[in-house]
Amino acid sequence: MGEKLSPSMGRRMRKRRRELGLTQKALADIVGVSMAAVSLWEKEGAEPSARNLDAIANALNCDSNWLLKGPRDNENSNPTVVSINGKTQVRSDDTTVQQINNLLEVLPESCRKEILEYTKKKAERTHRKANSDSF
Repeated sequence: MGEKLSPSMGRRMRKRRRELGLTQKALADIVGVSMAAVSLWEKEGAEPSARNLDAIANALNCDSNWLLKGPRDNENSNPTVVSINGKTQVRSDDTTVQQINNLLEVLPESCRKEILEYTKKKAERTHRKANSDSF
């Protein structure tokens, strides 16, 4: 990328990663790069490619322009619904939901299915309890 990065891009990236509870290693795994690359980007010692910048923004549930330039008054930097590779995805402003989503992305499918089944059962029990308490 030829454009000079904002001196605070690395700080925004680090802050957002930490808000989501991700380690540099976890972010590197999601993006498909080395942990050293993430460290270098956060220290602003190197610039991510356009493809990596998009992958970082996706992993951090933020807009790549926000990463590069920071927030703008007239711009929604964290949309609720986005299209990534032709797929519509819903993003939550809830940091806990974002942390869970990012952690799920690095797990094998078999583990994700186990977690899904557990979550369904937990939601069902919670729903039943809420209904029984209301009578």
